[in-house]
Order: sequence, then structure tokens, then C-alpha cells
Amino acid sequence: MLLLRRFPDASSWPWTSPGLLVPLLPSFFLTLTDDSVWRLVDIGSVCVMAIVVVAVLRLQAPLVLGSVIVLVSPQIAAVYQVTEWWVWAVVGGTIIIFVAVTFERRMRDLRSVGSRLAALR
Repeated sequence: MLLLRRFPDASSWPWTSPGLLVPLLPSFFLTLTDDSVWRLVDIGSVCVMAIVVVAVLRLQAPLVLGSVIVLVSPQIAAVYQVTEWWVWAVVGGTIIIFVAVTFERRMRDLRSVGSRLAALR
């Protein structure tokens, strides 16, 4: 992350994708043979957290990798194929709205602090 901040032209693929692939790929390959619910919950929650965090940070590589692993994992695919499409649209929309509201609140608080500091003598 520090390198990406220091060099704005640096791509996120060589600097962030290994850190996401090392913990996710073994779990992904184990989901092909193991029917453990906890492994499904773990890989799904890590990928969704990665998608939300890197969407806010605007990093391409982890966003694409997390999305692909969530969509390709066979057990996760079985779960979202069983339910209706609108359920996932509601869940995704709720997550997006929560992140946006939290971000806007933090920006408002930051602007308030900045204006209060500027008003000091």
C-alpha cells in the first residue's frame, strides 16, 4: 500500500494480488473437494470484505480477484443459484448503501473538524 501511495502510476496487480491469492487459492481448491460450511463462510466473507475494502481504495487487482473467486467457487455458486436474484441485489445494495453512508459521515466529520480548526485564532 505504501508503494502504491508513493508511486501513483504503479499497478495494483503485482503489489496486491499475491497477498490476496496466497490465503484464498488453497481454500478455493479445498472447496472443490471439501463440503465444510465453515470453509464456505470463510472464503465468502474474506472475498466480500476484500471487494468492499478495495472498492473504497480503488484497487483493481483485489477487486477482480475477489469477485472471480466468489463467483467461481462451486459451493458459493450453489448457494446463490438456490435463492432468487433479487435477494442478492438487496444484500449487495444494502452493503453499498452502508459503506456510502459511513463514508459520507466520515467526510462530513472531517470537514467539520477542518472548518473548526480554521476558525481558531
